[in-house]
Amino acid sequence: MHGDAATALHVVRLASRARISALRKLLVSRPLPLTTVLRLLLLFLPCTCDPDTYLPLVRALAYGEELKEEEDEEAGDTDADDGDIVPLDEHLARVVVDRLVASEIARIATSVYDYIYTDAEESSSTAVFTAWLFARIYAIAAMLPVLSLVDAVVATNAVMVPLDVVRWRDGVLLPLARYLTYYPSYGEDEDELSTQSLHALTTTDHALVIARFLRHSTAKTITRDVTALIMPFITYISSLQPSAVSDKLLWRAFFAHIVHHAAADFEIVTELVRQWEGPAGGAGAAAVSYDADVQREYVAAIVAACYACEDTTAERFDAMHTLQKRAHAILMGCGGGVESKGTVSRNVDDAFRYPGSALYAASETTLYALDQLVTSAAMLSVYVPTSLRDVATLRYCASHEAEFQFLMRVVRGKAKEFAYRDDSNWRSLRSSARWLKNKSLVLAKLTDEDIDNIFLGALLDFGRINLVREIYIDPVHTPLALEDVERHVLKSFNEHYDAASNCNATRGSLRTAAQVLHLIYPGLSASPRLQHAEQLILATHELSKYSLTLVHGTPLAPLQIRAHGKPEEITALLLQANEKAYLQVNELVTITRNLIAGLTGESPCENDGVEYRVTRMCVYSALAADDFATAYQYCMTRLWAQAAAIAKVDGDLIWQVFFAAGRYVSPNTPAGTPSPSLSMGGGGAGALATMRASPRVKHLALQMELLARAMDICPEKHVFEILNVWQDFELQVVQYTVAVQVV
Repeated sequence: MHGDAATALHVVRLASRARISALRKLLVSRPLPLTTVLRLLLLFLPCTCDPDTYLPLVRALAYGEELKEEEDEEAGDTDADDGDIVPLDEHLARVVVDRLVASEIARIATSVYDYIYTDAEESSSTAVFTAWLFARIYAIAAMLPVLSLVDAVVATNAVMVPLDVVRWRDGVLLPLARYLTYYPSYGEDEDELSTQSLHALTTTDHALVIARFLRHSTAKTITRDVTALIMPFITYISSLQPSAVSDKLLWRAFFAHIVHHAAADFEIVTELVRQWEGPAGGAGAAAVSYDADVQREYVAAIVAACYACEDTTAERFDAMHTLQKRAHAILMGCGGGVESKGTVSRNVDDAFRYPGSALYAASETTLYALDQLVTSAAMLSVYVPTSLRDVATLRYCASHEAEFQFLMRVVRGKAKEFAYRDDSNWRSLRSSARWLKNKSLVLAKLTDEDIDNIFLGALLDFGRINLVREIYIDPVHTPLALEDVERHVLKSFNEHYDAASNCNATRGSLRTAAQVLHLIYPGLSASPRLQHAEQLILATHELSKYSLTLVHGTPLAPLQIRAHGKPEEITALLLQANEKAYLQVNELVTITRNLIAGLTGESPCENDGVEYRVTRMCVYSALAADDFATAYQYCMTRLWAQAAAIAKVDGDLIWQVFFAAGRYVSPNTPAGTPSPSLSMGGGGAGALATMRASPRVKHLALQMELLARAMDICPEKHVFEILNVWQDFELQVVQYTVAVQVV
């Protein structure tokens, strides 16, 4: 410091006691350098001192006005020591002043002094006064954070405050005061705004300040907060570096905050857009004329906020329509939009990046697309929750396959829920799909055939037989080729068949399977695949008449038949489970043929051996049931009569069956043969033996006949085996004959 140290010490003493009149009197009689006086006043005037008392003095000093003593009884003698104050020499006084200044500097943030000019004489008077006011404001805020004390400095009536300070008050001080009034209950942590944030408000990242101003905003308070906090703040910050570029960047930071917030609370955005016309809107002090580009940025932010919202409720889509209309009105109010020359990126991340995406360009084309896509999302969400971003992704970024799979999911939905749509719902959904393809372009990569393929498959699977007939069968010009219809019919037939819980084709899913098949079979097409499906369902229905279990403990179901996949084994199991089933040999042959066709896709021919193999199974089943007569009949009438044909298919079949039937011994046959002695016994016993012998001899004769035919056609190595059985039976016949003759 330079100058009279003792005088400076007096200045410190008077300033610290807020004796402004005495201070003025001292400076009149003992002037000090301007920089020294202003620094001492800044440091030692109490924070609670009324600005009206000292600002006139400070202004007079800053502007170099001549100081005059004021008529003030309290000014008193500036040399009075108010007690026993020891006078200091010049050197010691300077030491004391330096230490006082140093101690104060330690208590006040260094940033305060950035506003004090080092060489006040080379600065304008207004600049010096402005700098001192800012330093005083920040010093008060740092030492005693009470905004009313700070505001008193700016709102004084004692002097004319410089315009820069007034603007700062309107753009920084008042918004902060309002914020603390609106949200007084929130703690002043490092993420909150406080009175100590005054200086930081102009030096911190502006986007962060905007976010903090809006941190606690709700749908009810957002418009108030934007007009009372954000608009004045951005207006002031823009004035520090006035340019269209900086102005736009500041507003873009605010808009980016709104877009980001839309994903979490779209209602806030909705209420803001409904009530706020943008930076150029408002009334009175809030009505500021901004470049039209800023208004277009607002429109782009509204569009981006809609795409950021992930909600899929009807209420949100209605709100988006409202925002779209508001955005259009705002766009027209600033002279219309500028059509974007870019295209929406096929990369999802780039397509929705804000700002910069062509999807958000402030143009009538973009707003029209937004309206179409919101309608599309609302339409689709009735069936499957679909956000606006989802439909935009489909339109701009998705492949043909992705669109196809999406529509498949929409059409099929949840099977339990949508299986009960009525025909009008299905017609409406089909019309909507075509609108999505041709109008909103959400499904533009699909063809009409793609859409109808999806719908036909779903209608068949959900059993909407009459509607399928109405749309795809009866019209003269059907939407799909017969080949496509047949493909879907077969697919749906298989699904209904596998879903059936029983094998009765007159009810349940199996009945639906039959109805699906008969949409085109045999009237429109009698292709082999359709015929095989018909044969499968016929065989399945016939199996329902029998007792049959393919899976232990589980009633027979069509899916078990398909899973088993071996038709002749199924017939064999049927014969095992049903005692008299062998009597229905013709029916069993038909069932087996149909099963072969239905399960293997191969059509049996007349000489395929199926009939003979089924007959063989029936012969064995008849023998197991001790029904030799039926077994003999099948051997002679169904096998021997076609021996030549059977030999071409299976050369061993006849002789093996004949040998098995020929050597069969009924469990009811009496052991041994009647002896002559028994026959010669009492009249009653002999007569009974004779009666028993006669049928047995006839039975043996039939068996020997079967064995003889077997020997005629069997391989040579089996002749003696059969001959031994034949000879044994021949001996029994002789014994029975002798016994009868003796009697």
